[in-house]
Amino acid sequence: MTPAFISLESRLGMHRPPWKRSSLNVGVENGSQAVLSPTLLSHYPRSTHSHYRYTLPEQLNGQDVFEAMIEHSRNASALIQKQLHANRLPIIVGGDHSVSLASFHAIFSVIDPKKVGIIRIDSHPDLLLRHQSTTGNIHGMWMRPFLDMFDQETVAAFARPKLHGSQIIYIGNMDSEPGEINGMQHHKILQYDRNKLQDSEVESQIQTMIKQYNHIIVDIDIDAFDQSIAPATGIPAEHGLLLEDIDFLPNLVRSKLCCLNIVEVNPQLDVEHKTVALAQTLIRHFIK
Repeated sequence: MTPAFISLESRLGMHRPPWKRSSLNVGVENGSQAVLSPTLLSHYPRSTHSHYRYTLPEQLNGQDVFEAMIEHSRNASALIQKQLHANRLPIIVGGDHSVSLASFHAIFSVIDPKKVGIIRIDSHPDLLLRHQSTTGNIHGMWMRPFLDMFDQETVAAFARPKLHGSQIIYIGNMDSEPGEINGMQHHKILQYDRNKLQDSEVESQIQTMIKQYNHIIVDIDIDAFDQSIAPATGIPAEHGLLLEDIDFLPNLVRSKLCCLNIVEVNPQLDVEHKTVALAQTLIRHFIK
């Protein structure tokens, strides 16, 4: 399939400082501009490139952040669905992780959710209910309403439960709040950290999961990777993944890939250009 690069420029899902941090993640809304550089796009001459910019939190003018998020997510979803209907492969680059609300909504509007497996590469499950969140940031909640009831009506109506925990695998060293841990346990979601990835049987287990589905979404938060290679993100990982930890994965999923999301790159913090370079490497690995 021809790649369709879609820039979703958002900081709306992080209207307050990220968990355990004291400052706003200003600049993450420009992550896609840095990652989808002319040099990268030149490697895919048949690809398309479109973009959509969300309202910044400081521009809300009294509008509820959840209402604004769903308004923008609907618009972004329509943009992604257009590419899917044209038989193109959406490569979504954010922006904060709440842009995945739009990409998941788009995929499930076009493809039967029961036929989709999901591989999340992340340090955080993003499974909080609204009342459980210590920050109120939607980027830590966006996945929950696709699994079960959510305690914010507008988001719940937009996402609606579509998935079973067995459809999802997390790869990463989880740094989770109690509500997220409970969500993982309740839905019996499998998770592989760096130590488990060293087990020779893990690749086979992940391959078995992939074979069960016609389509695979790969959703990558750059903060899953160690801060030595991904320092420019909202919550840099002290003991995160290295690129070689997942080098087996692209070959397993490439033939079934229906959407690739890469989020949370903040070029404003990327003094050494490490994080942008990592995101670009990941794109090249998954869509050769």
